[in-house]
Amino acid sequence: MASNIDEATSILEALEDTIISDLGTSSKSITTEERQELLTKAKADISLTKRARAVIKRKVTLILKAAFEIRYWIGFNELMQNISVFYPSWRVRVYASSPDISFLQSIMKNWTFVNFCDIDNLPPPIYSVRFYPVTMWRFASLGDDQVDVMLSRDLDSEILKREYDAVSEWLNSTNKSLHIMRDHQLHCVTMLGGTWGIRVTKPSERRRLRIIRQEMFKSVFDKTETRDDQIYLTVNFNDNVLDTR
Repeated sequence: MASNIDEATSILEALEDTIISDLGTSSKSITTEERQELLTKAKADISLTKRARAVIKRKVTLILKAAFEIRYWIGFNELMQNISVFYPSWRVRVYASSPDISFLQSIMKNWTFVNFCDIDNLPPPIYSVRFYPVTMWRFASLGDDQVDVMLSRDLDSEILKREYDAVSEWLNSTNKSLHIMRDHQLHCVTMLGGTWGIRVTKPSERRRLRIIRQEMFKSVFDKTETRDDQIYLTVNFNDNVLDTR
């Protein structure tokens, strides 16, 4: 409950700054009274519900592969710093089990754009992904009403400038729905689990993603087969999804 309140507060703060920015005034250079007056005027003309929704709709999705294997956390702060630079308006989702979340929050408290998703308390019809390979937890975001653009990344992978450039080209210079990156001579599979993204622009696309998500989670997989996500990405996306860049 507290995390929901914190997120709502962050959304409202971002919303207020957005409104003031739209009015051509720096939020750092006005008094509290002036700020409130500007917001009051803006709220008379703008639907807050729509604006607040826009603030949170773009999200980067990262997967938590193994919470207490130290190798996954060595570069975490650098990773979050790079995300804040390259993707400043995005949210990050980290999927973890409830007992791990308290620990994770203690080391992530400086990163307010991170949202924790309890793998046993997900929205219906998913509810839980505990019995699926960890690499597939991130698929829970497919078709989510709050996600218009999703990037699937691994927690132990860097966010680089060339990745940002590739994502920017996809989003700004094409109308393609699916983005696939391969960045090494050994990246020889159709889709790597941590180097793809998807954009939703129509309700029909969101419905299709929910169907694909359902197919992916229909069976319980062997937790030791860490590449199941890549197999299912290839099978479900290659023939079923949308335009590819």
